[in-house]
Amino acid sequence: MRIELLGTSFTIQTDQDPEYLARLLEYVRGKAAEVSASVTTTEPLKLAILSSILLADELFKAREFGSAPRGDAEAEQIATRILRLLDDTLAETDDSADE
Repeated sequence: MRIELLGTSFTIQTDQDPEYLARLLEYVRGKAAEVSASVTTTEPLKLAILSSILLADELFKAREFGSAPRGDAEAEQIATRILRLLDDTLAETDDSADE
């Protein structure tokens, strides 16, 4: 299966159902787009890391609380604050690396 995400493409071999993998990839693309819209960085690696953190947050919450209801405003606000904090931290890291 060919994967194209955040400007990178590669092929994986798997026994998983292609339709299932396509749904997963679409979900990950959606999260990457959500992160991209929330931060100032456009670097694919940083977007991938931030997307991974967001996905891990969803997974941990789902495991801890069962399937959390979608549209939970408080969780969304917390995730947005975390993303902004990470974005600010990454921007500071970039600025200090340039000096």
